[in-house]
Amino acid sequence: MIHLHRNIGPTLVLTLLFCLPGTARPEPAESGPQSLDLASAVVRFSVQVLGFIQVEGQFEEVQGQLVFGNDCTDSQLSIEIASDSVTTHNETRDELLRSSVFFNTREYPAIHFTSSRLIGNENGLQQLTGKLSLRGMTREVTFTIKPLTDHAGRSDPQRLAYKATTTIRRTDFGIEGFPVGVSDEVSIVVAFADQPV
Repeated sequence: MIHLHRNIGPTLVLTLLFCLPGTARPEPAESGPQSLDLASAVVRFSVQVLGFIQVEGQFEEVQGQLVFGNDCTDSQLSIEIASDSVTTHNETRDELLRSSVFFNTREYPAIHFTSSRLIGNENGLQQLTGKLSLRGMTREVTFTIKPLTDHAGRSDPQRLAYKATTTIRRTDFGIEGFPVGVSDEVSIVVAFADQPV
């Protein structure tokens, strides 16, 4: 069993690992969906405020499950995020995000993602498409997956490290608070590795 260090999508990590060339498909320990423990991944988001301030945050409570297929494109992953685990390291702002103005965590305590299509080639997994359910609305989103690099654009050949990125429109999910001051576009980055990110 592969243990990684931190917070999102062990399913995504393991799917990526067996999509890599020369990596055998992991065998589930028992029949049916295999629950996977979360260890080294982080889901972050960023949004522009007042046209020039970039506000960043992340979710700290995530669960995932992977159903293994014959290969990476025949497998399915699902992720559940506790919406009230959102943090921007500013309690006043975090309470606003949890309120009905934004995530409305009391009525919608969970955010769900379920994959519908995984696209890869000889270099591994390239794209991940699925249904994102947020605040009672479901939309299709596609993540682009690339190796995680340092500030100089270099990747560590001794380390399996990736990031998955996408951009959503918050109004597509009924999040319409502060339409003038807060951008409609929200960038999402999922970083994961076999060592702490």
